[in-house]
Amino acid sequence: GRDEAISILRDAGAVVEAITAYRTVPASADNPDLAHGLTLLRRGEVAVCALFAPSQVAALDALVGIRRITAQFAAIGETTAAALREAGAAVIAVADDPTPEGLAKAVSAVYPLRS
Repeated sequence: GRDEAISILRDAGAVVEAITAYRTVPASADNPDLAHGLTLLRRGEVAVCALFAPSQVAALDALVGIRRITAQFAAIGETTAAALREAGAAVIAVADDPTPEGLAKAVSAVYPLRS
């Protein structure tokens, strides 16, 4: 996880007890909840793929391969966009504000595709 806030608080003299609020568990490639979406991504039948966390980028890269996806990418923020770039995505729309509205605006920048 990201521990920047814990470090900042401790450096400021606060006593911090770190707890795990959630953990990310990777899904398997044969998970029926993912099968249809993965098939569409592999076939190049997706226009935009929106991602909300670097862990999603890593999972998608492991399942399909970011470089193999022909869809445009939209990231909820710069941290996720950086993970996409590191995985090989060339074009990424990044939300100015990490909200549903911000992501919708980012998606509208790359879809519909304009020639």
